[in-house]
Amino acid sequence: MVVGLLILVKAFRPSPPKAVSHIRLGAVGFVGGAIEGIGGSWGPIVTPALLGMGLPARHAIGASMAAEAVVTVAVSVMLAATFGAGTWGGGTNWHGVGSAILG
Repeated sequence: MVVGLLILVKAFRPSPPKAVSHIRLGAVGFVGGAIEGIGGSWGPIVTPALLGMGLPARHAIGASMAAEAVVTVAVSVMLAATFGAGTWGGGTNWHGVGSAILG
């Protein structure tokens, strides 16, 4: 709710965009990526951080959603490639496939 309220406030009270250092953006990306790899929570971690750094709401939300879409496509392609290549052993390892799909 807090993030939603912050977005609404920023939408109706536009402010000039701030310059954000590449180091801070890299740090946010690294932490968000690590959290995504551990359990999958890129959006709730990265979007508020980008908003807090002063990025316009449409840029923060758009960047976060675009990154999630790229990661989803990459995971789906790798799952299909490794499944079709027969890297699951002699038979299909449904535990591995199920874990990858759930992840």
